[in-house]
Amino acid sequence: MVFWRGTKQRWQGHVGFYLEHSYNGEMIQCLGGNQGVRVVIIAYDPNRVLGFISLEDTLSLEIPKPLLRIGSKGQEVLCLQNFLSHLGHPCGPLKGDFGKRTAVGLRIFQLKLNGIYDARKE
Repeated sequence: MVFWRGTKQRWQGHVGFYLEHSYNGEMIQCLGGNQGVRVVIIAYDPNRVLGFISLEDTLSLEIPKPLLRIGSKGQEVLCLQNFLSHLGHPCGPLKGDFGKRTAVGLRIFQLKLNGIYDARKE
């Protein structure tokens, strides 16, 4: 990912590898380095992104078919977590356990998709 520094028009910026969105979805966590020969994890405002390149050539996203809710586990939950993560919605560790962070990521996705969150679908 490339982030602007100072102003968008200047040549200066930051480069990092995307890790995840913060829990509340307001920041992007990236692994990056600096001139001090250090590698650090830094949070950036998503509005500072100039561009990015995906390391994946192809991506097939599929919404899982069964009803999933907090406490669900397994491959279908992992599929949902990968789906949310690839679309930029924070959902916690990709381990196949549907917990609170996955629920928050799903709610954010549903709200952005159609402005409606249906708690009955949990």
